[in-house]
Amino acid sequence: MKTDLAKQLLKDVIEPLFGDEDTAEKIFAELQFFAEYKYDHYEMYAPGRHFLEHLYLWLKQFEKGDRLTALNFVRNKLVFFSRSEFELLAKFLYWDVVREIQLDLAAEESLIPRYKINKLLQSATFKQIERSTLYIGMSDGARIDFFRRQNQSISNEQVLASYHVDQHKCSDMIKKLQTDCDANVKFRLVFLIDDFCGSGTTLLRYKVDKNELKGTLTQLEKKTYPLKEETQGVVTWSETTLLDLLLEKNCSVYLCPLLATKKSTQNIEEHLPKLNSLLKDLIIKPVSILNENLQFNDKNSDLGKLCTKYYQERMGDKHTEDVTFGYSNCGLPVVLHHNTPNNSLYILWNRRAKKPVGDEAAFEPLFKRIERHKSTKES
Repeated sequence: MKTDLAKQLLKDVIEPLFGDEDTAEKIFAELQFFAEYKYDHYEMYAPGRHFLEHLYLWLKQFEKGDRLTALNFVRNKLVFFSRSEFELLAKFLYWDVVREIQLDLAAEESLIPRYKINKLLQSATFKQIERSTLYIGMSDGARIDFFRRQNQSISNEQVLASYHVDQHKCSDMIKKLQTDCDANVKFRLVFLIDDFCGSGTTLLRYKVDKNELKGTLTQLEKKTYPLKEETQGVVTWSETTLLDLLLEKNCSVYLCPLLATKKSTQNIEEHLPKLNSLLKDLIIKPVSILNENLQFNDKNSDLGKLCTKYYQERMGDKHTEDVTFGYSNCGLPVVLHHNTPNNSLYILWNRRAKKPVGDEAAFEPLFKRIERHKSTKES
């Protein structure tokens, strides 16, 4: 669909909702501004496709009596985080979280007063703490590449883009750390960096039916490598965990999502004691926490009725179950520039019903989401 045609068609949809051309024109101008400022930059859009085109197709699938509710939701409730905003959060992570923790520890160990910042920064204690800090990306959206490039004091030997790394990489990191600091030194501060935590279950969840913990934190905890030892010509093999290979026993670990909900931090904190490593003492330090008032799950409101009316069972799967108000009933109106979280209302992101099946109509999302888990039955 050509952009000019899409704009005209969208105007034709909007005008009947307000009854007069002047109001419709103002609202269209408002939508066009936000499209150019943010929404056109949604990275899941196909090349050449813009927000206003998607908005027209999205509104048209609702019955006429529901279109105003849908449009007002986009105008008044939608929260879109752009790439530049996430990059700002990554900068704040270093200066407002990482650097403050490093300075606190350096002041405690050097006995230099905390307010003497310049003296602390020049101290051998701080420089060693700074060098023995490890950064691990917990997802592909963690901005770990941007984070490293923006902070030149961080060397490549302090960064793991993922915890799925081989033993040689980890051993090399430790050797270089010991060369720069002292023999037998390991990393003493660790920052686990993630982009967004909506429910927290991707990082940590408890499966009651199997009586076990699941999630990326458990995968990090269980990551092991074979360890070869040779004594008087006798070779023995054992296993060591990634954490034991890299970290000191009294290492402090911080989980730092760039953006999180209070619900997600509470969920993770609830299950931390069930872990079997130093991760059980993990401290959660989100850079930014979403306002709880953003959460929506009022089934009796106009928006709640709209969500219920157009929901189809096939929009959920074995991983998400019912997502009428988003995964884990989070009810968020949030869109991230690189993908829409499934914790948001399904009318924004769900593409599992893009084709009609029987009596069930097709449903086109406004900001389609690319799922982590794929299904051969996905339509």
